[in-house]
Amino acid sequence: MLQLTNYQEQKQDIKEPAKTSKYSTVSPALTFFHIPIPEIKQGPFKDIVGQYREYVACSFVNSGVLKTLVSMGDVKAVFIGHDHKNDFCGNLDGIWFCYGGGFGYHGYGVAGWPRRARVILAELGKGEKSWNGVEKIKTWKRLDDGMLSKIDEQILWER
Repeated sequence: MLQLTNYQEQKQDIKEPAKTSKYSTVSPALTFFHIPIPEIKQGPFKDIVGQYREYVACSFVNSGVLKTLVSMGDVKAVFIGHDHKNDFCGNLDGIWFCYGGGFGYHGYGVAGWPRRARVILAELGKGEKSWNGVEKIKTWKRLDDGMLSKIDEQILWER
């Protein structure tokens, strides 16, 4: 929780000068961590894109991370790992929680299920003389199937 508190303080330090900047809107925040929070296991998700193939291994202690992320207001997506057979994105309380999908061949996986990597794209708006900030955040997965097939494309956030 100390890291989240520190983030909230840093965010406030950034917001003040941004009020007088030509970029009047705050960019959406993305968060990355390895171990899922307990709410991922508990759900329920508003939407799910991808595959929920194994039990979620997470802490038994709910330290209020989801509540904190929601209260920040700018966090639009959280990217997690740990459970190699899961590759889904699920929406909880307006925030997308997305697994990376089992990528490396050094860990466990599913026989016959191609390894996959999640791609994240932040599209910037084009102004007359400069970029205008984030307009859209999308994600999808690429499979290690010989064709690098693209699957499960979705929009996580757009202005």
